[in-house]
Amino acid sequence: MSFLYAATEPVVRLTPQARILGAVLAIAFMALILDLIRRDKLLERYSIVWFLLGIAMLLGAIFPVLLEWLARAMGVRDVTIALFSATLLVLLALSPASRSRSPASPSNRRSTGSRRRVRRPSFEIEVIRSICE
Repeated sequence: MSFLYAATEPVVRLTPQARILGAVLAIAFMALILDLIRRDKLLERYSIVWFLLGIAMLLGAIFPVLLEWLARAMGVRDVTIALFSATLLVLLALSPASRSRSPASPSNRRSTGSRRRVRRPSFEIEVIRSICE
């Protein structure tokens, strides 16, 4: 099974400018998440996951050794492939949860607000009563 592992050790090729840019983007991402929570645009149960992903982005920018460890654990040579694969796995893990609990699904609607009540005119009711008697 050793032939499945990477032939060389993964190496992160991030310049200091790229690391600073990554950290700034991660902080901006977490600020965006907090703003969406504040404006009630993002549910709390999803915000925790997105905020943790922002922290992971920040840690990856500050400590590139963690990215090397991720690539080594996945058995790939290139760190970008490991990041792409990890991102794809996270999005796949989140998609069934968001699809089954969407706010537009019929199970999440309130029973009183989603039904329309039809009002029949009193004249029609009187005609129906007179016919039945």
